[in-house]
Amino acid sequence: MDNFLTTVVPSSVAGNKVISITEDTQKNAYIIEYILKPPGSAPARHLITVFSLQPGQYLFTLTGQSKEENWNAKKDALLASAESFTLKAR
Repeated sequence: MDNFLTTVVPSSVAGNKVISITEDTQKNAYIIEYILKPPGSAPARHLITVFSLQPGQYLFTLTGQSKEENWNAKKDALLASAESFTLKAR
């Protein structure tokens, strides 16, 4: 998980920040909330990513994002989308 976070949310960029990491063992997934600040004058982005890995079989991600300034208006819909993410074994 540390390697994943370092790649997705590089701490070397000022303004990047991991807000929370939640493990959902029933879904075999992690839900990660974080903020990315692109270089220059681009606005910061607030993201929710669901990350599910079954080594040797699959890697699935679902990411929703909003400009940081719009986060409060989009938060409930993005969190609901992340929570609804499921994988069904075949």
